Amino acid sequence: MKKIVNEILKIFKKNNNFFITGHIRPDGDTIGSELAIASWLKKNNKNVEIAHTDKLPDNLLFLSGTENIIITNKIDKEYEVGIIFECPDTTRMKNIIDLNKLKKIISIDHHPTEFSFGHINLINTKVSSCAELVYTLMRQSKYVPNLNEAICLYVGLVTDTGKFQQMNTTSNCLKIASELVKIGVNPAEIYRNIYGKKTVTSAKILAKALETLNFEDGICYMWLSDKINKDIQNVQLTTDDIINYAGLISDTKIYVLFSEFKDKGIVKVSLRSYDDNIDLNKIASKFGGGGHKHASGCEIKGSLNKIKQEVLEYLKKCI
Repeated sequence: MKKIVNEILKIFKKNNNFFITGHIRPDGDTIGSELAIASWLKKNNKNVEIAHTDKLPDNLLFLSGTENIIITNKIDKEYEVGIIFECPDTTRMKNIIDLNKLKKIISIDHHPTEFSFGHINLINTKVSSCAELVYTLMRQSKYVPNLNEAICLYVGLVTDTGKFQQMNTTSNCLKIASELVKIGVNPAEIYRNIYGKKTVTSAKILAKALETLNFEDGICYMWLSDKINKDIQNVQLTTDDIINYAGLISDTKIYVLFSEFKDKGIVKVSLRSYDDNIDLNKIASKFGGGGHKHASGCEIKGSLNKIKQEVLEYLKKCI
């Protein structure tokens, strides 16, 4: 990985015009990583633009630099370098830009993938997050992030590890978190901003989701109707806000959230597990999805009841 990092640092030094984006429905790791690397590049007098097709979650708008992120369906400019976060293919970024408009493409990801479209691919499935990879880039160049950059990177770490509870919470991840705290990050303040500000409406919607909670043969699952999903999007509840409750049930080996989207004719299936003997990435790939060993997902065409039955039957065979 050191060789690839050095190649990326050379590209940073030689070029001046950068475009940054990431996957659809951007999360804390994507946004935090983008903002940190953009701030770093701007300090070196580089021109940087970040763009997404989807609006940012409200609970991340406290991050410095979010006000400059462009929300648009298409970017029609040319750039010397494109930095793409967590996108195994262009559909994951809704084709926001024609790749031919990027002279050099750097792909940064921590998900397993069989295909990478970058000219340079910084991909490491053993790290907790893209934020960890961005921090590695900074430290290998002898750069120490400032407080705003440290906050962005900490947000990437804390959100992609489920508040440092999931299996991807490694010793190196915690070491980096500690170093960011030494720079001045306040963990309690970050937690409050991301997780501690819920509305009465969002709590009532969560209650509706919890009413669907079921447990069968080591599998705890919930489902969200199309109507509840629309309500959830309006109050910016995330999948993890909901699915993590299923993971609290005793004797659970796999916990699942089924989300119905009638306008698209699909059901989104989110899979989580703390069991090291279960590989959710392999399970999700059977249904055309993927992700990590302990956190994966897929989208399946069909009705909620049919897909729920099909997936649950398969999961029971995997335990």
